[in-house]
This record gives sequence, C-alpha cells and structure tokens, in this order.
Amino acid sequence: MKCISNFTSVIMALMLFSTPVFAQDSVATVIVEKVVTAEISDTTPLIARLVATVEANIATRRDGVVEQVLFQVGDAVIKGQELVRIDDQLVDIQLKNAHAALQSAQAGIKIATARVTLTQNAFERQSGLLGSVAFSKARFDDLQQEAAQATGELSRALAQVAIGQAALERAKYDRKHSVIRAPFDGVVITRNVQPGQYISFGGSVAMLLDMNGLEIEADVPVSLLQGLKVGRALVVNLHNGTRAVATVRTVLPTETLSTRTRPVRLSVDLSDVEPYLIANGKTVTVLVPVSAVRKVVIVPKDALVQGLNGGWMVFVAKDGKAAPRPVTIGQASAGGLEVLSGLIAGDYVVIRGNERLRPDQAINPQDTDGNAILAAKPAKSAG
Repeated sequence: MKCISNFTSVIMALMLFSTPVFAQDSVATVIVEKVVTAEISDTTPLIARLVATVEANIATRRDGVVEQVLFQVGDAVIKGQELVRIDDQLVDIQLKNAHAALQSAQAGIKIATARVTLTQNAFERQSGLLGSVAFSKARFDDLQQEAAQATGELSRALAQVAIGQAALERAKYDRKHSVIRAPFDGVVITRNVQPGQYISFGGSVAMLLDMNGLEIEADVPVSLLQGLKVGRALVVNLHNGTRAVATVRTVLPTETLSTRTRPVRLSVDLSDVEPYLIANGKTVTVLVPVSAVRKVVIVPKDALVQGLNGGWMVFVAKDGKAAPRPVTIGQASAGGLEVLSGLIAGDYVVIRGNERLRPDQAINPQDTDGNAILAAKPAKSAG
C-alpha cells in the first residue's frame, strides 16, 4: 500500500511540473493595461442613497371617463407612449358645435359689415344735404344713431368670432388630450385609474420614475465638506463589491442641526450596473476623502487574481510572457485600486484573459483597441 501511495505522489508531481510546460507551448492573446500613478486621499465610508431626479404623477388635462388603460405597474415606457385613453365622444360633439358656432359668428360679421356700410352711406348722403331745404335734422340724427348701432353690432360679431375660435381651440385641446402620453422615459410605479372610472382635470393616472435620472444623495458631515469640490470623483460601493464612480454635482446649502451634516448630490453613471442593483431609495456606500491628496500607483481592478495563499496577484506582461506578481492592495480610487507593493508605474498588467493564464506562459499582449503592445514583447537578440 505504501508503494502505491508513493507511486501516486510521483505521478501527481510529474503532472504538476508538466502543466506549465504545456501551457507555455501555446501563445495566449490577452488584453493589458498600463499601471499609472494617480492622486488619491484616505477615505471613510458614508451611507448614502439613490434618489430620482425625475419622478412625477402623470396628470390628465381634461375631465372624462377612462376608456382604456394601456400599461401595467412595472412597465418601462418611452416618451410619447400612450398610457390612458379617455372617452372622446362628447369632445367630438363639442368640436362640431364649436365649428358651427364659429361659422355662425363669421356669418354675423358679414351681416354686420353690410349693415355698417349701408347706414354709413345713408348718413353720408344726409350729411351732404346739410344747409339745403332737403336736409332733415330728425333724419340726420336717426341715421347717425343707426350707424353707431351698426358699428356696435359689428364689434359684437367680431367678439363672437373670437369666442367661437376659443371654443374651437378648447375642443381641439380636449380632443388632443383624450390620450394621455408618457412625458419622459421611465418605469411605471403606480397605476391610479381603471377603465370606466371618471377622472377630473389634474387627476393622476400613474406615477412615473425616470431610472436614467438617478443620482446619489449623501448626508456629509460639515467637517468633510472641504474635500468635496464640485467635479470631484468618488468611489461608490453598490453591493457585494460592485462599484461605480460618482461625481460631486452640488453641495446643498441646507444643514441639519442635530447631525451637523449637509446633503451632497453626486452624478453617477449606472448604465453598466446590473438592474437589480438599481432602485430609487436604495442605500449605497460613498467613500468620502478625509485626508490630503497623495500620489500612488493605481492598478485596474480587473487585473487582480486571487492568489493561492488567499492574497492578490497580477500577471505582468514582460518579455513576451505572463509573469506572476503578488501585490498588496490599499484603498479604492475612481481609477482602480491603490498598490502598496508589487508594481511600479509603467508595468503592463493583464486585465482580460488573466483567469486562464499559467505562470510564464507565452502571451500576445494587446490594448483594448486590439493594438499590439510592443513594450511588453521580448527584445531581439544582438546576434
């Protein structure tokens, strides 16, 4: 039994020693990134939350009975999409009535204009007889009164046209807003109406939330505000190691007396974050600077590989091979992770394809655009 155990140990040892040799026979194409220096400062975690910048109760702009509801809670809708249709039969009747009233008013203008012309002509003829025996003072006064009356009737006819035009515009407005549309892209949070329900002007049909307009709000102690200039990039921990970079947008000029904090709003791009991690009101952790800025070596987080001893390591592209390099990691920054030891600025580390690499395996290093990184290739011999 002891001989069999020793034999097994020898076979396993041969397999372990032969594996790197086999791996070196194949050249792996990998993506690399240059290690750089950056300015960071020590940070402290603060609990913050995602808040919506665009959230609204979608209101109706006319009274009526709901005919159709074209959405469900949780639906993603786009700007201009139909949400609710209100019964528009009465609006169609009002529209026809407004057209007819306007035509009647316009006809009234023609009649009033003709009467003004008639009375003015008669008044002018009578005025021409002034000083002659044919002139009649009573007739002159009557014609003057009739002309004034005809002018007043014309003004009233013009006003009736204006009223008719306003009624027509109102009917067109009600007709247009018989369909309630989404005013922006978003997700439906609540559904407030059902078919057959009467809804009044200004009534809410739905709550709509713009998920693309989320930002972060953090209540920051006054003592830490000095390091939060507008445009400052901060690291945000979303969940289980998922991180994003946020930028200080504004520090609101309101202070909570009991906590001595002020609300800080940060813009954040969440387009690459898993949807289940994004929600209005979700808590996140913001790493707020607490010390002066210092210059450190930064490594991309995608370059890190879990080492055998539980620590971290990276593969450095050197002389056409993947050279393993144990590293000690410090704090996170907007550009990556601080390296306390193991790397220097200018090293090329593998950020894609590193999970399959073997120590000293031959590699073909490229940048993210697919260009060969010549600086990481082996130098040609002088012979």
